[in-house]
Amino acid sequence: MNLLLHKLKVRSLIKKRSKLRKQYKQLRSEESNSTVRDEILSEEMHEIGMLDDEIDSMESEYLIEEARKLLLPLPDKDEENTYWCSSRFTGLYQLNRNGMHELRNRVREERSAKRQWMIAAGATLTGIIGAISGLVAVWKD
Repeated sequence: MNLLLHKLKVRSLIKKRSKLRKQYKQLRSEESNSTVRDEILSEEMHEIGMLDDEIDSMESEYLIEEARKLLLPLPDKDEENTYWCSSRFTGLYQLNRNGMHELRNRVREERSAKRQWMIAAGATLTGIIGAISGLVAVWKD
């Protein structure tokens, strides 16, 4: 999944989440019965939780995909759940906030290293081309 498509999907879910919060807030404000308001709040928390879980799952999948493209190791699964957690709704494992942070840093470092290599290679190539063109200019005279 490319970055633009990923960001569009996440943004869509965030907008949906915001819209849902406004709708539930309106429903709660219109209701006078506290028991019904509590039920509405409970339903809201469930719906928002599902959206949050979906967003976290998408972010996790995207980071894992990017790490695999760069042949980076994924954080280890351990008993303390340092980097992984189980989805509240699907039960599947996904990166938690610490895991996302760790993997995002690894991806950034790897991309930065590759960029540095390309910059160095580009500078070297530019120097070689300049030297060759200088030699050609001297030899022609």
